Amino acid sequence: MLASSSTPHYEHRFTLYGHTQAVTSLKFSPNGLLLASACSSVFSSPFTGKRIPKEPLASDTSVIIWNALTGVHYKTLQGHTEGVNDVAWSDDSVYVASGSDDYSVRIWNVERGIQVKSFTGHNNHVFCVNYNLQSNLLASGSFDETVKIWDVLRGQFFYSHRVIVP
Repeated sequence: MLASSSTPHYEHRFTLYGHTQAVTSLKFSPNGLLLASACSSVFSSPFTGKRIPKEPLASDTSVIIWNALTGVHYKTLQGHTEGVNDVAWSDDSVYVASGSDDYSVRIWNVERGIQVKSFTGHNNHVFCVNYNLQSNLLASGSFDETVKIWDVLRGQFFYSHRVIVP
């Protein structure tokens, strides 16, 4: 059993304000210097589990990048037309990928604040995104019950797998 003196002491550092809807994803960059946040315009009903739009239908469609050490706003990445459900960082902390209710996956150059790639092919909300360790492949999962793998370097579709739920 650990002595009580070895218990870490955590304290609130700051609160980040910037989104206009509920925050759905937060990810620290691999180098620990930045934090990406996203929010979506839909939520799961506690009664049915089905995803339904929030009121109003207009949503915050941006990814916000924060300085993780100071809490200061760094960049706002805009281009999605609907809410953003998830974000993922490349291994070098240069790029952020985002998956959206607009059925797209986008890759952003964080320092430049611009979109560098956009992937389409899902037929429903993109709920999650994640890079492989080398950041040359990007996986996306959707409510269309598919997982798609994208070749980041070539900017094209690589592989798809339909998830079958018994």
